[in-house]
Amino acid sequence: MVGVVRFGEQPAVIADELIAAIRQRENPQSNLHQETKALFAPGERVSFAGANFAGLEGIFLADDGEKRVIIMLEMLGKLNKVSILKDDVVKK
Repeated sequence: MVGVVRFGEQPAVIADELIAAIRQRENPQSNLHQETKALFAPGERVSFAGANFAGLEGIFLADDGEKRVIIMLEMLGKLNKVSILKDDVVKK
């Protein structure tokens, strides 16, 4: 069965940043996801698009497996390394 994701009668709302992150992973010719190229370079500034840390910025450090990345995030005056899903991070 195929249908629109809903919460009650309301269709789910997806943040524009998350749509942009998904589109960054598309091959323009096939529109299929391509995970073979690096999405971010070490030291590159990124923004958080997912619910966790939404609106914050950080610095990409490294990949953390197939689905996660390590981001340096300043919180409460301290630098913290955070492992987060790749889908929750977009280029700044």
